Amino acid sequence: MYLKNKDNTHFVPAVVDDVRVHDFIANLKSTVKNFPITDFESVNDIINSLRSQFAGLFQNLLQREMTLTESKTLYDLNTVSDKMHGMIDSMSSTNKEVLAMLSSTLFVTHEITQKLMDTLSISDFRVLIHNKIGMIRFIESLGFTGDDDPFSDEYQRTLQTSKQYLKISQDIFDEHGNLIRYPDSETINSAFEFRVVKTQESIGQIDINDDDLPFNYLTRYQY
Repeated sequence: MYLKNKDNTHFVPAVVDDVRVHDFIANLKSTVKNFPITDFESVNDIINSLRSQFAGLFQNLLQREMTLTESKTLYDLNTVSDKMHGMIDSMSSTNKEVLAMLSSTLFVTHEITQKLMDTLSISDFRVLIHNKIGMIRFIESLGFTGDDDPFSDEYQRTLQTSKQYLKISQDIFDEHGNLIRYPDSETINSAFEFRVVKTQESIGQIDINDDDLPFNYLTRYQY
């Protein structure tokens, strides 16, 4: 109504006693964008509107505080998780080192090593062999020699009245050349083939007995 009659010099406002109030409202509506302008009929309407606005601001503040708390909690959880991963990696590395030390120091004769000792009738010694290289070194110390063929697994030694042949099965080693940890009975029984060929020809070598073995009561052969 005011905008239609503001140029009328005879216009008299019915509610306010000064037309500048209408000028202020008109100017406010024309300059302020995207903000609601609410008409109030009483003081209670103003109070209720302010309460609603303050409630919205307070809710927004609580949501921001909650978001910050959740972010901090997530950061703390990530930090704790990283520390736990570091501890687990450290413990795993320590366990591997301990197991490696125990593996190299336990004085327990392997079942396959015991089978070799029984095959060669050696019972007064404890020998620790962990891999193929250690086993070859051990039988070479007993006088056995291998063939020139690199693919041959048979070794022999010559005594005064016989020749002895020892064949080692490759099934007793893993892909790294180490003795398998838990061999079954079939693998143990077929680990070695031992045969003796009698001969009357003397070649001047001394028969090897237990007293001539070049190691003490406890000997380890490993790579």
